[in-house]
Amino acid sequence: LPTAGLHRTYTHSLFTALAVAAVFYLVAWVAKQPRWGDLGLGLGAGILMHILLDLVVWFNGVEILWPLPSWINLWSRVAPPAWFDQLLLSAEFLFFGLFFLWLESAARRQNTDQDYLPRLRVWIWLQGALFLIFTALAYGLPRVFLIPYGTFYLLSLGLSIAVTIRMRETLAAMAVRPRGGKIKASLSSR
Repeated sequence: LPTAGLHRTYTHSLFTALAVAAVFYLVAWVAKQPRWGDLGLGLGAGILMHILLDLVVWFNGVEILWPLPSWINLWSRVAPPAWFDQLLLSAEFLFFGLFFLWLESAARRQNTDQDYLPRLRVWIWLQGALFLIFTALAYGLPRVFLIPYGTFYLLSLGLSIAVTIRMRETLAAMAVRPRGGKIKASLSSR
């Protein structure tokens, strides 16, 4: 279905990022569980990073202050070739795979989540395969590309959330003991 009026509006608004962080902060305050506030801060930061990435990389722009009229398109005078648009879509799977590869590398460095690494390797290879399959579909069968792409994209997005949650020991170890080896205060001690 068309996403006009939905995508790149409230989903890409600074107000949405602030609202998500505020709602989770309120939940944390009511439940007296600071981790919910941390989650909201992380989600809000993720939304902000997504907005910035779309502004820099994508060619359609975003309504950054929705519901106020505030459409920003840094590339309004640039018309990328159609092949590049298709490549950007299929590259989403490549970036999921690279994220999983980064998590695997971090787990090996931190010596955490070792029991999960064989399964994580499967997810890395799966995302690489999806990148190749959907790149071929984008150029070979462009009319049937979007529905299977959308389905597998949503599944991969859910997988990335699940993998991130599963790898929280690795992520927490990185917050305490970053690459340089110096110890930081743990976020979970609050």
